[in-house]
Amino acid sequence: WLLSRFHSLVRQYHRDMDRFDYNRVVHALSDFVVEDLSNWYIRRNRHRFWSSEATPENLAVFRTTWEVLYGLSKLIAPVTPFLADELYQALTQGEEMDSVHLEHQVQADDTVIDETLEKKMDLVRRLVNLGRAAREDAGIKVRQPLSAILVDRSLKSVVDDLDELIEEELNVKEVIYSEDLDRFMEVSLKPNFKVAGKVLGPDMKAFAKYLAQAAARKFLTKLKSGSTTLSLNGHDVTITEDHVLVNYKAKEGFDVTSDHDTFVVLETSLTPELIAEGYVREFISKVQQMRKKNGYEMADRITIRYQAEDEIASALKNAAEQIQQETLATSFTRVEEMTGETVDINGHDVVLFLEK
Repeated sequence: WLLSRFHSLVRQYHRDMDRFDYNRVVHALSDFVVEDLSNWYIRRNRHRFWSSEATPENLAVFRTTWEVLYGLSKLIAPVTPFLADELYQALTQGEEMDSVHLEHQVQADDTVIDETLEKKMDLVRRLVNLGRAAREDAGIKVRQPLSAILVDRSLKSVVDDLDELIEEELNVKEVIYSEDLDRFMEVSLKPNFKVAGKVLGPDMKAFAKYLAQAAARKFLTKLKSGSTTLSLNGHDVTITEDHVLVNYKAKEGFDVTSDHDTFVVLETSLTPELIAEGYVREFISKVQQMRKKNGYEMADRITIRYQAEDEIASALKNAAEQIQQETLATSFTRVEEMTGETVDINGHDVVLFLEK
């Protein structure tokens, strides 16, 4: 996917350069580095970068990243010449030209470009962003596991082989494809007075009354064709999507977020098991933060002592093996009274002490 995206970028880069559209070039390069390479590819493959094993999978991620950075050093050369040269020399270590500015510019390899794959990943990322927005709207932390995210069944054939990726990104147990997302939300329509008022004038009151009584989803389906005709105050008027404001309200236990005609419904109700798992994940995060603050090396073994109320302690005890494995702890002990740093575990105070 990253190589396809990169060579699509290269193809567009040369088109924009030929048109002297340098602003577009700079924005495209910046978006690729920040969003595609860093925030998605590098972050999604952190475990492969950290691994000390020279497996084909791990070597592939290093080779792919090198190839993309090497190409980027050439693409950014006309824009940031010194940074491009520094990047190029760090990647080649004198094995190529003395400077990136003596190199031939990289050319797009059309055999690598897979537009279907790119569109699939774009859809996955859009669903993930919508899911994150739903979490934020519901006030639920990313580290708190949730039971499911519901997506329109029409998208199943496009993204269902990437369900695991969506589940990991959104920390949900399951992606459910539903034929009827409407039952999880209420849809209401109102006139867009700013737009419709100029066109409808005295018919606005009748239009508002019609929208209040209309079957919202059925009416929106009609508008997708471009427009529909209504009889208001005895004469026909043409209504478009711009004339209507749509409000989606999730039912109890759910949160809905939309982007044009793409919807995700997040199941926000929490079972005792999910709450307990949320405590564990938050605790592990706090230990990792404290390890970093204490200046421990990545491979340093530690001991953990903690003081917590029974509800938290029960959840941590049941996940002791997981906690020790993820934090490199050789011992994990609850004590009644102790001195240490007080941390917040999803609204509960826990006293924590680490020792190398």
